[in-house]
Amino acid sequence: MATHKQLANWYRLLAQHIEAGISLPEALSMAEGVPSAGRLEMVELLESGASVEDTMAQAPRWLPETDRIFIAAAAETGQFPQTFENLSAQH
Repeated sequence: MATHKQLANWYRLLAQHIEAGISLPEALSMAEGVPSAGRLEMVELLESGASVEDTMAQAPRWLPETDRIFIAAAAETGQFPQTFENLSAQH
């Protein structure tokens, strides 16, 4: 299970990677600090063509349900960096 501190750091890394122009699957692959098995499963889903919403529906248990909703919404609005920064601050 990921701690709040781990999630906060991970979300901060994701925001930085996305702001630098790295795709979400690559950012998930690169940003360590949470269980790698769950991260890599999300990467595989996204790379196989699954939507962010579908990927969040199948996300590992350590990813909080409410966070999944915000991440799926960020995909719809194009607000990944800000959403990840907000989630980082929240955790």
